[in-house]
Amino acid sequence: MPRILHGVGSTDLSTTVLGQKIEMPVLLAPVAGLKMFHPDGAIGSARAAHRAGTICAVSSSCHDSAEDVAAATPGPKWFQLYMPRDKGVARSLVRRVEAAGYTALVITVDLGERKDSDRRNQFSVPRKILLKHLRDIGHTLPDSISEDKLNAFNLEAWDLSMSWDVVDWLRGITKLPLIIKGVLTGRDAHRAIVEQVDAIIVSNHGGRRLDGMPATIDRLPRVADVVRDDAQLLLDSGIRRGTDVLKALALGARAVLVGRPQAWSLAAAGQQGVSQMLGFLREELENAMISCGCRNISQINSDLLLDAPSAAERD
Repeated sequence: MPRILHGVGSTDLSTTVLGQKIEMPVLLAPVAGLKMFHPDGAIGSARAAHRAGTICAVSSSCHDSAEDVAAATPGPKWFQLYMPRDKGVARSLVRRVEAAGYTALVITVDLGERKDSDRRNQFSVPRKILLKHLRDIGHTLPDSISEDKLNAFNLEAWDLSMSWDVVDWLRGITKLPLIIKGVLTGRDAHRAIVEQVDAIIVSNHGGRRLDGMPATIDRLPRVADVVRDDAQLLLDSGIRRGTDVLKALALGARAVLVGRPQAWSLAAAGQQGVSQMLGFLREELENAMISCGCRNISQINSDLLLDAPSAAERD
């Protein structure tokens, strides 16, 4: 519900996330398998994020090593951690991430999935890429390992039974800020605050983990009511246009992350495609803010939304 005659003709999209100033409230979400979308892979995404003045969250399953992505660009990067079952490997990986200059750890907590389409399409990660990926994480595997044994090893390599204890364990080995990705309920948001996480990402994993999950934009107000100023609040899943970014910020998010648009853009045109996608989102958000009379990000609030839920409705 845009305001009129507000006298706004230009905007400042800059903000800060975990103390890092960025030029727009749009980050690149961690996406697995980027090397399979385009040879530029996560390195291309990281370079595009740096060019746009924002943060790239790098998946531990992107198929480029943490060190290679870090060395490709000086821009700020977070590392998304799928927890290896082997704690020695996990500890070593976190220390490598620290040494490479990443500034936060993203812990994806909505794990486990059934992919009927992958079975129908007989999808699998190519042997060469999968072997390199597992070695990049820190596992030692011989070149002679069979296809079946490699796939079986990969299935057993990851800890899908994490509990809240993982936060304490990570606190014991790293000083990096911890971000929980996958929160949808006020109860889980409260527990995350109790565990003193630094940021929360409201996420349904792009709807891929469990059929019938709610949209993150619908869950954001309830989580925001719980989090308040106790942690920084972000949102991913479903961001496609600049107006989507504005709505998320109006409902309490500090910034958003984009996953599928990043992968699609990378597939279409590599690093340049991701740069264009971020440029489109910036232009659309600028237009939306001018239309709504917002000179800067701090002026975006729920008064702009026609059907913003009241506190009673959120409860």
